[in-house]
Amino acid sequence: MTWASAGPPPHRPARSALAYSALMVLSRGWALFLTGVGIWTWVIWPRFAVAIWKDPRSWSTGTVGEFPATGFLWIHALLIAASLAIGTTVGVLGVRAWLAARRTDRSTH
Repeated sequence: MTWASAGPPPHRPARSALAYSALMVLSRGWALFLTGVGIWTWVIWPRFAVAIWKDPRSWSTGTVGEFPATGFLWIHALLIAASLAIGTTVGVLGVRAWLAARRTDRSTH
């Protein structure tokens, strides 16, 4: 793609300024990819959480569900929570990008 066929070049901020754009355009492919990453996160991490819960290393007595829990459980719980939060955010951005692309396509036809 050349600039002539795509219109004028995008605004480029000064080197000292932060890169910022009020309008960001994602292709439908990228929107679908981001949505897929969000879904994948919710498929994988809860299953991992169950495996960590059932692991005897998660419990100081070695018996599943008997508190107190060990650092093994807590660090994995933190990892799982952070991954689900990030995956959810990425998935929501993907869905929003997909919907924005649909709105743009409808307005141009």
